[in-house]
Amino acid sequence: MLNSAAGDREGAPTYSWRALIALLLFAAFVRGGVLLAWQDRLAADPDAYRQWARNVAMHGEYVADGYVAYRPPLYPLVLVATGAYDEVRPLLAIRWHLIFGVLAVWETARLGVKLRLGNWSLLAGALVAVDPILLNQSALIMTETLATLLAVAALDALAGAWQQPSVPRGLWCGFVLALCCLCRPTFLPFAAVSTLALLALRQVNVAAPMIRRRLLVTSCCGVMLVSVLSVWAVRNYRVLGQPILGTTHGGYTLYLGNNWLYYASLRGELRKAADWPEYNARFLQPEVDAVWRRSGVVRNQFPYGLSVWIAPPGVTPHPEVAADDALYDAALDTIANDPGGFLRACLHRLRRFWGLVPIEPADKPELRYAIGVWYFAFFAFALIGLWQLGRSRRLWQTPWLFGSLLTVTFMAVHTVYWTDMRMRAPITPVICLTAAVGAQWLSGRWRGVASPQETTT
Repeated sequence: MLNSAAGDREGAPTYSWRALIALLLFAAFVRGGVLLAWQDRLAADPDAYRQWARNVAMHGEYVADGYVAYRPPLYPLVLVATGAYDEVRPLLAIRWHLIFGVLAVWETARLGVKLRLGNWSLLAGALVAVDPILLNQSALIMTETLATLLAVAALDALAGAWQQPSVPRGLWCGFVLALCCLCRPTFLPFAAVSTLALLALRQVNVAAPMIRRRLLVTSCCGVMLVSVLSVWAVRNYRVLGQPILGTTHGGYTLYLGNNWLYYASLRGELRKAADWPEYNARFLQPEVDAVWRRSGVVRNQFPYGLSVWIAPPGVTPHPEVAADDALYDAALDTIANDPGGFLRACLHRLRRFWGLVPIEPADKPELRYAIGVWYFAFFAFALIGLWQLGRSRRLWQTPWLFGSLLTVTFMAVHTVYWTDMRMRAPITPVICLTAAVGAQWLSGRWRGVASPQETTT
């Protein structure tokens, strides 16, 4: 079953093409079945991505509900390019979400070869195919399916650029990292630190020409990353007066997880008040409106979900930016005034980020707890793999280092900003690869065979 790939200069063990085809067919069967069973959910638009895409397709303007930079642009543009923005034809969305999902499985298995997992790469790909969070999000018009594909593609590109540095590989790295950031701004810290890692890391006993090639590949990565992101930043500067790399949604996301209502809910105080039985975003909206009013910015609501920003003369910057800044300031004030509450909230967000049992569907507790059992076993294998990688010092060496950086940066961002289980969707392939390491080690112990040692860099 183990072959030597034709393009693998180090002779890393890989899987047969028949096994890969079987994996991809399995992924297509699972993902396709879920998408067909839940196709009615694709008519919904929970985060208004379809609305953004429809306005681009019909009016040539990236705007929705009075906002011009509230959501990252890549996913709506993909919906436009594929025609999947029409809720009357959900099969288009099914088709492309299926393609993205199967490609993520293939990329995970491909990355597993670079990590020298051999046939165990196929297990990692299979785990990506059946992950409950990814299955659930694939049947929604949201970014998780595309973001997961881009995340594993970026890890694969970084690993390739490190192992065989060249100008094309460096440019491809920067391009994929930029797409990640344009899909979800949470990738911005990872893009920065992974590019710096390419520059800072050194391999023992490497000749000077190879060091120069790595410097060149890092430069190409950085130039391409900045060039692609600058298109979005320049557009935002022209429209909003500020070169925003992310979105104007960050202030709301930070305030959602750092305000007196949320902190009070964690202390159990809201349960005592009839007016605030349970904390959620709907209950927070009056507080958000109050913050905006204090900043001099108001959103005027109209029928059919339309709204526009209204600000007194002389209010700068642009009202949308001013509203985002006001929520950032309010969240930071809450953190400064209640550091104990902030620490409690951070720990709670970490628990939610790595949660086992989803909150929904609330009417199907047996399904929720079945998912919890699955994740308990899944994380047990991943922890064993993490222990093995740490013991062998591979965890902080390339190419595992890039997966570690992705996980740590996502954890850091969502420890401070609002989070739930679905926020870890893009790092799922990393967890699956780590779980495959755990399964490999346990299999070796069961058969009394030592796990193959990997070449370190």
